[in-house]
Amino acid sequence: MKKITFFGDIMCEPTVLKGAKKGKTYDFNYIFSGVQSLLKGADYRIGNLETPLCSKEMGYCDDFADFGCPDSMADALKNANFDLLSTANNHSFDRKEEGLVYTIEQLEKRGLAHTGTFLPGTQREEAYYLD
Repeated sequence: MKKITFFGDIMCEPTVLKGAKKGKTYDFNYIFSGVQSLLKGADYRIGNLETPLCSKEMGYCDDFADFGCPDSMADALKNANFDLLSTANNHSFDRKEEGLVYTIEQLEKRGLAHTGTFLPGTQREEAYYLD
């Protein structure tokens, strides 16, 4: 029997951003340290990425309702062994279309599977399938 584990609302609130600050960079690996046993115990891990990834120029989150996260969050998701990320949620456009595109590009750059939002000009006509 296979075990699928779902993680909801992976966010980057101002306190999370502050905790990840390491000099001039950000390291988000710490946010998954308390759930490592759940992550390692699953055959497949799905997470809801409830924050757009963005460059410093796009502006990181500075209040609770408007998220924007350094792309190093994608490194932490990769290190935590997430197999699939959903990007469709009420914060998908917190950094406008530019943030949505940047998020997808950063996930793809790291080989992280994702579904929910798609690059402009593309149309998803069928569901995400996993063999």
